[in-house]
Amino acid sequence: MTNVRVLLTVAVLAFGVPTVSAEKLEVKCEYWHKRLGQLDDKTNRIDLDARTCNGQPCTISDTEFKWQEEAGRADLRIDRVAGEGTVSYLSDMIADQKNCKTTKTGP
Repeated sequence: MTNVRVLLTVAVLAFGVPTVSAEKLEVKCEYWHKRLGQLDDKTNRIDLDARTCNGQPCTISDTEFKWQEEAGRADLRIDRVAGEGTVSYLSDMIADQKNCKTTKTGP
């Protein structure tokens, strides 16, 4: 049985069949409201394979995550390089996400 698994693995690698690896991240940020000051930290859940952020369709690039919540009224953006983000509500910036830390939560 082990020999069969080894041969299957070698065959898969030899023919370049892509392996499935769902990757999920959590991005935890300090949440700074423009009028209320610092509120509780926010944890954003990112599914790279499904291309969702907090369960919403999102744009994922090497430099940022960008998506909408609240039926399109809220725009969220996190700069992956700087570890900073913004939250705009009806085109008015209402909060900053600062000191964002990313951790991998899924395979």
